[in-house]
Amino acid sequence: MVIVKKVASLSKELEEHCRLLIDINQNLKAPKKVVRSLLRKSELSHKLNALGLGLILLPEPTEIGDIVGFSLLAFIRLLDKLYGSLSIEDVVQKANDEINKLSFYKEQIFN
Repeated sequence: MVIVKKVASLSKELEEHCRLLIDINQNLKAPKKVVRSLLRKSELSHKLNALGLGLILLPEPTEIGDIVGFSLLAFIRLLDKLYGSLSIEDVVQKANDEINKLSFYKEQIFN
């Protein structure tokens, strides 16, 4: 009789753990989808959009991810409106251009 109660208790605990794992799997479907899309898409704006969505959808106890995610999405929307769709090469080129400008100004100031 004691063994039957222990088995029943273990069965209930196992059911509870299974439900918990199923809930976790359901909660992680959206972030997994976002990560897969990050790996597939090549344009920087798409990757940053996916990252922002992932931060928003990721379940966490604090709201920091939501704040950063929404800020990132707003920033990418602004960049897309200003420059169209950015690619990684565009960002690298812009950074190199700005570094060259700064080097030119430095030479003018110190020479």
